[in-house]
Formats: sequence, C-alpha cells, structure tokens
Amino acid sequence: MPNRRAYLGVLAAALAVPGTGCLDGGTGGDTPPAGGTATGATTPTEPSEHDHDGVEFDEAVSPDGIEAAELNGSGDADRLAAVERFPSEGARHVEPGTAIDYARTLPLSGPHYPSPTGAGFYAEPQPAGNLVHALEHGAVVVYYHPAPRTASAGDDDSAAQSLREFAATHSSVWASVIAVPNPNDEPAADYVLTAWRHRLYMDSYDPQTVYAFLSEYLGRGPENPVR
Repeated sequence: MPNRRAYLGVLAAALAVPGTGCLDGGTGGDTPPAGGTATGATTPTEPSEHDHDGVEFDEAVSPDGIEAAELNGSGDADRLAAVERFPSEGARHVEPGTAIDYARTLPLSGPHYPSPTGAGFYAEPQPAGNLVHALEHGAVVVYYHPAPRTASAGDDDSAAQSLREFAATHSSVWASVIAVPNPNDEPAADYVLTAWRHRLYMDSYDPQTVYAFLSEYLGRGPENPVR
C-alpha cells in the first residue's frame, strides 16, 4: 500500500474545493506557493496548481535517518514541554505586499498573502505573509540563526543538512517543512520551531525535538488537517 502520509496528502488535495479561501473570513482562493529559491525538497504530490513556482529541488538529498521516519501520532511530551500556544490573530487574505502588523516578529497566525511559501530550505528570509499562509495549511516553519551562537561550523552544516532532509521528506502542500533564516538580528534562540499558534525555542539543533514537533503539529493546520 502506498505511504500513508503521501496517500492522505493526495486525498486531501483531491477533496479540496478550489476557491473557498481560508478560515476566519478569508476571501478568494489559494494561489500556488510563493516563489523563491529553496533546496532540499522533493516534488509535491499534489496537482500542478500547487507546484512550487521558482523553487529548485535538490535531488541529491536522500533522507535515511530520523528525518525520513514515519511521524508518530503525537510528539514526545518531554521534548515539547516548553511549547508555547498563542491566541489566533485571524486568517484572512490580504493583497500581496500589504503591510501586516503581527503581534510577534515570527508570526503564528493572522492575515496573510494568497500564496503560501513552498517546502524547502531557504537561504534568504521569506515574506511573513506567505509563511503564515503555509502555517495555516499545516506547515511547520523552522527559523534558523544564520550564525548560531551555540554551534561550530560543522554542527551548523549538520543542522542545515538535517533540515533539508526534513523538508525533502515533508513537502506536501498541506504538511510541509520550511526552513528559513531568522529575520531578527538577535533571535531569542538559534532555532525556533513554529506551527499555527504554536512556538518552541531550541537553543541548539536537535533532530529528535524537530521530529517530536512535527509529529505533534505537521499537517494539522486549521484550513485542511490531513493527519
């Protein structure tokens, strides 16, 4: 039988009604993922209208460790004990480029642009309005500090490779992993894991904690939960 996660992603996309927009008063239908250059993602299994326009896929990434493991039904409670939960700021669509005043610099909900950011590892910051839309779709966005304070250069490379592999494994439009640089000059932690309304600071990179966070939140956004 096909991989259960991939099967659910395809089934959800097939059942989705085009043009219904988002929850909480959204207007207009979704548009394809926003452009940009990302590596470490595989071609999505959803229909072509959800292909990642402008995203380069790194076929050299071949996950074979925890990054490729089937997710658990929930995350390890001990590893997720410090997860913070915040009230929803809504989920309406606004025109691309509209200034949005989010309550947090790394937003977890709120108004957003029509195009979600596609899965992958990004070397440049991405618009918050696109990232929030991806969170609504069930994505997990991992913000990394381009110059981590708690790691050597080798550890930094290892973390980047692990994130690329997580993104390659989880590239569904309804359950994607997105790694982007933290736009803050002095971030609260070297790594920040975010899902819709949830946040976890990670001082040093730990793939087991990333796996636990994905098991708990990936694919469980408010627009179309697939897990």
